Amino acid sequence: MGRLGFYEIIALLISGILVYRLVGQQTKNQTASLTVSVFTLVIIAGLARGGDSPTLFALPFALWAARFLSSYFQDSSTDRGFIRFGMAAAFALVISPVMSVFFILLFIMWVAVKLDVVFTKCWQQFWEFY
Repeated sequence: MGRLGFYEIIALLISGILVYRLVGQQTKNQTASLTVSVFTLVIIAGLARGGDSPTLFALPFALWAARFLSSYFQDSSTDRGFIRFGMAAAFALVISPVMSVFFILLFIMWVAVKLDVVFTKCWQQFWEFY
């Protein structure tokens, strides 16, 4: 195992920590977080042995972006943090272009939530008027 293997292990551990935090943020259950993160690490470690190192290196950036969106949807914070989201997406896309599918799906989710908020406010104002 050379230097590249060491960096793969570091990326895998960072991914595991991010999965643990993401699941913990969603479920508020430590047992579920630990179970899902260990299962994810085992699956990713098994799948990363076929020349799929770039995807493994891009995974921490993608998981951070998913965690950011999850907290954004829960807290209804401002859009200023999306600069960091864009930077994470840029790093992930430079490392592994396959991650573009993941970020396109995240963007579609963000647009859907924004449109839902806009339409909900419009309907509320419409019904208040009549």
